[in-house]
Amino acid sequence: PGMSLSYPENSHVMGEKTKTRRAGFSVMLNYYYDSRYFVDGSFTYNGSSSFGSKSRFSPYYSVGAGWEVGNERFVQDNLPFVTQLKLRYSFGVVGNSSLTPSEYMEVFSRNSQDLYLNGVCWTLANFANPYLEQQNSFQHNAGFNMSLFNSRLQIDFNYYNFLTDNTLTDINLPVSHGFESIRGNMGKLRNEGFEWYVRLALLDNKERELRWYVNANITRQRNTIVELTDAFKEVLETMFTGAISNASEAILYQEGKSLDAIYGLYSLGIDPVSGQRVYRTHDGYSTLEQNADDLVYLGDSQPKFNTTFNTTFSWKGLGITLGFLAKWGGKQVNFTELNKGENVGLATNLDRRVTKYGWKRIGDNALYKNQWGETSRDITTPINSDFVHKDNVFSCTNVNISYQVPGDWLKRHTGLESLSVSADLSDLFYLSTIERERGTAYPFSINPNFSISVSF
Repeated sequence: PGMSLSYPENSHVMGEKTKTRRAGFSVMLNYYYDSRYFVDGSFTYNGSSSFGSKSRFSPYYSVGAGWEVGNERFVQDNLPFVTQLKLRYSFGVVGNSSLTPSEYMEVFSRNSQDLYLNGVCWTLANFANPYLEQQNSFQHNAGFNMSLFNSRLQIDFNYYNFLTDNTLTDINLPVSHGFESIRGNMGKLRNEGFEWYVRLALLDNKERELRWYVNANITRQRNTIVELTDAFKEVLETMFTGAISNASEAILYQEGKSLDAIYGLYSLGIDPVSGQRVYRTHDGYSTLEQNADDLVYLGDSQPKFNTTFNTTFSWKGLGITLGFLAKWGGKQVNFTELNKGENVGLATNLDRRVTKYGWKRIGDNALYKNQWGETSRDITTPINSDFVHKDNVFSCTNVNISYQVPGDWLKRHTGLESLSVSADLSDLFYLSTIERERGTAYPFSINPNFSISVSF
């Protein structure tokens, strides 16, 4: 009771109790032959009270096979430089049962703050969805692992294709429902991509303690909305309608497009006479209106390729590591231009480009709208094609230099057990096709770090 004194006035102790039941069985089979061939299989039938009463149980299964090609006689006899070569493939169906029963049930909350007929109220806290189904993912994986020249060169490749059925998500509801969202199944989503990993030992002299390694990782990942449920489509139709009055990202979902898709208005540029931004409507006309019906697909923020590359050189106690990152093929909204070049507040920081490319007088061929007319300045420009650019990046993410003083020499001359020094720099440089402000939301400064480690 004494602890209740710490609660705000008119507040009370709150709690929640949840009970979840699960049942199922599984069978697994593994077979290996002569260290060359292997097959795995499994089957599981699971049920959970976390899902709607109409769809409690779901089957899950998987099968995989592999071939150790490097253990074949014809490879060992004819390709002696092949240290290992393994081919593999697997297919499986996995599910998601991390929900609580309250997410599909009609739930009421005890509201002791309000009274009805001198009694405590119970208010509706969650809509029921008895048709809420488990999220199933049909996963294909294929690839190979290869080592050459006594493992001095290692190459790993993996391809995946995941089709997720009955994707679980929070579906936004119109204001008239009294609730912001409900848990539901939005449809089918495909994730597809590949990953290359290469490791090369340029130098590996153990006698001289001289080593130089290079590592590279190249990935590509795409997601595609394959199918949307009719109920989810109906919700989407009510989300973005009428005039657009802000520069926030429009979260839309369209079949055939990505979850990372960027949507906005198609800009025809700045009107030289009025200095106002002109847009193209969905039926091909020009307009000054900012209407959600005219939103179009402007690109995808997911890069086509992501690459990380690092190299490590060591000689006796000296160690040097360099790390790099590259990505290309994606697009991003340049919010620096949009919010500090177009939607400017004249009393706050501006992008210097607004003084050079902003509209000032009749006849100007400008990139940014008229900031002098109150009507134009009071209207917030939304995301549009003029502010969506290619996002190709190359950066040096890390530089590290360290030195470990030889132990024998150190003990003989100083009596110390060990002594090492290191210097580290992060974000040494960043090259991008987008000229934007960095470091306001997340620090991208060059951070030097020095350290000395001594053991007595």
